[in-house]
Amino acid sequence: MRNTGLVLFTILFAITFYVGCQPKAEDENTSEVKKERTYVGSTSCQSCHTEEYNLWQESHHFHAMEEPTEKSVLGDFKDVTFSADGVDYYFSKEGADFKVAVSEGGSTDHYLVKYTFGIEPLQQYLIEFPEGKVQTLRATWDSKKNVWFHQREGETVPKHDWLHWSNQAQNWNSMCASCHSTDVKKEFNPNTSTYKTTFSEINVACESCHGPGSEHLQIAGSLEYTKNQTGLFAKATNNIEQVEQCAPCHARRTELTEQFALNEKFLDHFMPQTLNAGFYEPDGQISEEDYVYGSFASSRMYHEDVDCLDCHNPHSNKLKLEGNALCLQCHESTYDRKEHHFHEIDTESAQCVNCHMTGKTYMGNDFRRDHSFRIPRPDQSVTHGTSNACSNCHSEKPAEWAAEQVKSWYGETRAKHFSDYLLAGIDGDASALVTLADDSQYPEIARATAIEYLEGFPPEVYVNNLQKWATDSKGLVRLEVAKRLAVLPVSIKTGLANTVLNDELRAVRLVAYRSLLNDYDALSENTKTQWRAVESEYLEFLKHNADFKEGQQNIAQYYTAKQNPEMAIASLQRAIEIDSLFPEPYRNLAVTQSQIGDNRGALQTLTTWIAKFPENENAYYLRSLLFAEVKDFSAASKDINVALRLNPNPRYFYNAVLIEQNLGNAVKAKQLLKAGIQQFPEDQNLRQLQIN
Repeated sequence: MRNTGLVLFTILFAITFYVGCQPKAEDENTSEVKKERTYVGSTSCQSCHTEEYNLWQESHHFHAMEEPTEKSVLGDFKDVTFSADGVDYYFSKEGADFKVAVSEGGSTDHYLVKYTFGIEPLQQYLIEFPEGKVQTLRATWDSKKNVWFHQREGETVPKHDWLHWSNQAQNWNSMCASCHSTDVKKEFNPNTSTYKTTFSEINVACESCHGPGSEHLQIAGSLEYTKNQTGLFAKATNNIEQVEQCAPCHARRTELTEQFALNEKFLDHFMPQTLNAGFYEPDGQISEEDYVYGSFASSRMYHEDVDCLDCHNPHSNKLKLEGNALCLQCHESTYDRKEHHFHEIDTESAQCVNCHMTGKTYMGNDFRRDHSFRIPRPDQSVTHGTSNACSNCHSEKPAEWAAEQVKSWYGETRAKHFSDYLLAGIDGDASALVTLADDSQYPEIARATAIEYLEGFPPEVYVNNLQKWATDSKGLVRLEVAKRLAVLPVSIKTGLANTVLNDELRAVRLVAYRSLLNDYDALSENTKTQWRAVESEYLEFLKHNADFKEGQQNIAQYYTAKQNPEMAIASLQRAIEIDSLFPEPYRNLAVTQSQIGDNRGALQTLTTWIAKFPENENAYYLRSLLFAEVKDFSAASKDINVALRLNPNPRYFYNAVLIEQNLGNAVKAKQLLKAGIQQFPEDQNLRQLQIN
């Protein structure tokens, strides 16, 4: 794949952050106090906080994870069989042990249940594997219907698939532990791919939300104790701080560090997912399993100083009030009248949540409500196929009918919402996205999403706004600017580099560092110094996420930038080991192997990629270039023609013409050139080709 006269292209690593302030310098006394704070256990809280302790014992947090006992295990283990999706289970009990035999693919494996996981509406079971791994069994107990069921029912998952219950997607250590137990330390060793995960308490206990309690316990037992001297980390002073105490576990996000200290900013330790249409509906309603934070951060409630505890009891996890009374804590009683909602009073249709908090079912039977608290917009459903509350109930009616009903009740005009701009941007209107990103009256997560969508437009559309966005008061806006640097021309990104590398939030700094990995030589000396200052944080991030396939991709990109292709290759191979159905590492591995002259290895990688993804045109295209490099133009011709069939584009046509010329097939070369120009008349590379 080195220069052969064919048009080659640069392979960019598709780096995924799952989705920011360097801890401020502290005086010596504060540092000493922090060091003294240790976890003391929830039983230490019981005597003084009896009511809260008792409520907590009724909560889902208390049952987040438990040792398997007659009381904690809800599933039927009385010599019961269950079969689903090509897998047979036999659940049994022997003494105090709860056991399961799993038969699939012609073999049977026997396991002990290590822990229970959750309680309602489902309970899962954790199995201990070698090397410290703990895995989530796919067979799940429906604690409402009292039956076994399969998550992703109807889907057969082969053992080599990342989603198989014994593989990384269902790994407790990396995917579940930090939110189901207290004071979790993952302790993954990337050299041996082993875990030594620990926790101080098995469930979500008092100190998960309040911080380590040793100092509080000490102060509470002294004569110096006052109500304002609690010795606890977590003391929110506004709704944003309160929400960010819940967000680490109630957000779709990437972890950036080993642990989150409750007095620090959310974006210092996590990178949340935007409202991207890959995870949300195009208008920002929930779609994939998004865990509340993203939708709530996009809501008017959040921007009117509402927080989680206004509706939820923090200790029992239950709603503070039932039905519309919960909403009428703040809203006028006129909203609970037929004149507002046009439905019969005291019916399900008259419940505020059924119009303003629609929901979806996850994990097979877990219905969760959208916390964006939006006004139904069936007019958007008509134009973009999005969900709306009206059609959820009146499924027999088209969205057009619902849109007309809304007009007849509330008039022709709809209140302006950020979703109008996002949908316009999806339709190709870049100016709508710039307008949204510029307007501070809209939620920062929506503004950040607008900047993310601008990646699909030429930089000149938004480049004049980047400096302003890079210094915006909202962290998520600045974070998206840092992400955009990766695709901007060097002349633009270097002008912004110092700003984002010096950001107060760790998430912004880390993304800026990654976006500038390949542009170090173009940076000013001052910026180079700042870039190097962020490197230790970035290496911490890489280490923490080394057990993820995307984490290995990030490591490979780092080593590639450091001109260490051997280490990059090792990381890409590890990414494929973690998930053989993850396409990106194959591409990057083949390119890196070719760059060091290992054409045999590159050919093997591309052939494996094609076997896994026979409809991926890029794999055929790259293999055609490799065959051309080793002068096997006949094989190159076959592959480039498959690529053209799967996805015609001018680059493929150009190289196909050159390959046929090398084979001496002038007639076919002319045919391909003519077809390419007909389909892509503006492509100058094709027009400049000469065929003898």
